[in-house]
Amino acid sequence: ATPGQVVVVKPSEGAGIGSWDVRAVRHALAAVLRRRPEASHETLIEHERALAEPTEGSDAGAGVGSIHDRVATKESGLAGRLAYDAYERRSGLVHVLPAGTTLEAFARAEIDELADVVDEPFRVLEADTGSGGGHVRLERHGSARTAAGQVPIRIEKRIEVAGDRRAPTLALDVTLENLGDAPLRGLLAVEWATTMLGGGANPAAYYAVDGERITHDRSDRRAALASLHSGNDYVGLDVATTVTPAADAWISPIETISNSEAGFERVYQGSALVFTWPLDLAPGARMSVRVGHVIATSRDRAEEEGL
Repeated sequence: ATPGQVVVVKPSEGAGIGSWDVRAVRHALAAVLRRRPEASHETLIEHERALAEPTEGSDAGAGVGSIHDRVATKESGLAGRLAYDAYERRSGLVHVLPAGTTLEAFARAEIDELADVVDEPFRVLEADTGSGGGHVRLERHGSARTAAGQVPIRIEKRIEVAGDRRAPTLALDVTLENLGDAPLRGLLAVEWATTMLGGGANPAAYYAVDGERITHDRSDRRAALASLHSGNDYVGLDVATTVTPAADAWISPIETISNSEAGFERVYQGSALVFTWPLDLAPGARMSVRVGHVIATSRDRAEEEGL
């Protein structure tokens, strides 16, 4: 905790950041829900299957009491957008992925994890949690799949918080070391799952990338990206993110399908910002990456309320 933020790290689940609360604007950046199966999803799947493959004797499209009288959807093809996450959508999670993994596969939660790291336990090596700032350093000894079989690996994370009330900072350093006797190849990826209240293409919620502003619920990809911004104008929050070394970046909305009085619809739960780097580690080699965030706040709700 610092004057500007509260950051909660869960060592038992990938040393991920489960809470990232910005005090001045009272915004919970990491309040992103995992996509899970819901009972109503089976109804949606049955409905779209009936539309695509009406059977003899069915009253699809016109009959009294048909499934179409009971199901409304705000757009077609929603069943095809159902995806379920294998882990809680925390920030700062590390993935080791096969080369050629795509943004689309990540968005659909259809990725092949090569290493046992994303939501597995880490060990705390040191922690400095003073009120003005501090850091925590954690490690995991695990294994990764290679063409020659499993190889032992070591992952270290260092998460540091600093800054004042109106401009808090958060940085993550990740080091991956190949402790085996075979090369480790693929992609190293670091995931940030955040919410900027960006549902329905909310114009106040944004990413600003390479001089272009896009809504926070849009998909995008950028090569060799070194920096970008994200935020919400109404909340009064802007996050300047830098990446070292520059990385290929994937942006994809985290959406679930929910049923309301108006029918089934997509519901924004947040956005995944994933940085990826080519991974080619010889035995005994290591690589390190850094993601840094500097938050700017244009308002202080406590001051506005005279507190």
